[in-house]
Amino acid sequence: MGNGVIVVAQGGCGNNADGCNGGLGNHISMIFQDGDRSYGALFMHLSSTAVGQLAVVPAGTVIGYTGNSGTSTGPHVHIEIFDLGPGTVVDGLNLWNNGYRTAQFGLGGSSGGNSSLCDYRGGYPCRTDPGRYVYKDIINR
Repeated sequence: MGNGVIVVAQGGCGNNADGCNGGLGNHISMIFQDGDRSYGALFMHLSSTAVGQLAVVPAGTVIGYTGNSGTSTGPHVHIEIFDLGPGTVVDGLNLWNNGYRTAQFGLGGSSGGNSSLCDYRGGYPCRTDPGRYVYKDIINR
């Protein structure tokens, strides 16, 4: 993965602040590219963010810290990955700027069943398995 661009950096929530920022708590959404595809990533329930909106962040940059903000049952980072389709970071930003301007890339909450998953949706954006990125690039550091 290469550089990413932060499109949402929302703070202001304390620990266990149920419903703060729609339950997401302190969160960051970013757009990045892997191979010939662009993706969105959402990091929720942070204690704080370390970057601001529209920051360009190289791979490996600390963007936030594990927390318990929003609707959360304990310290963790909830991560979701969104397939934005073929293209570059710029293509992902164009998609964002032309209508998917929410932290969840226009798909709403992940608790709504399978309708937003790539295997069921049949179009972009869609939710994909974060394990491909998370375990390789974050957890094994």
